[in-house]
Amino acid sequence: MVQARAQISEVYAQRAPGVGNAEVDERVTRFCGECHDMRDWLRGDIGNLAGLTEEDIATHASSSPPLQVSSAVANSHKHHTRSQGTTARIRSTHMTPSGARVLIEIDWATPAAKTVDALDLANECVDSWRRFFASHGITEP
Repeated sequence: MVQARAQISEVYAQRAPGVGNAEVDERVTRFCGECHDMRDWLRGDIGNLAGLTEEDIATHASSSPPLQVSSAVANSHKHHTRSQGTTARIRSTHMTPSGARVLIEIDWATPAAKTVDALDLANECVDSWRRFFASHGITEP
């Protein structure tokens, strides 16, 4: 997840010459998938994480707005149209001489639609998981 966020940061800072908008979108989508899958990785390793419960993981993932958006992007990408929950997608990718900018649209095609910047979302998601790790005594790999 941290490496996927670094790849987004790299294109935002124009440190990836020759990378086009399709690759930028792939980097954002990959990050959201990795972030969403963190809960499964934690559940799979729960026997090695003293005192951590599946409920702790689920509660954190469902109560963190950035993690909810990231999961919505991952699930919307996987399923296209969701029957329940938030739907989110990459709304636009702008390639400029100073770097890429990606907007994610949440609840598209509804009056409640709003956008967030992909790198801001990635940073907030990593921070959210790091706070969770720290509060449960988990050392980041």
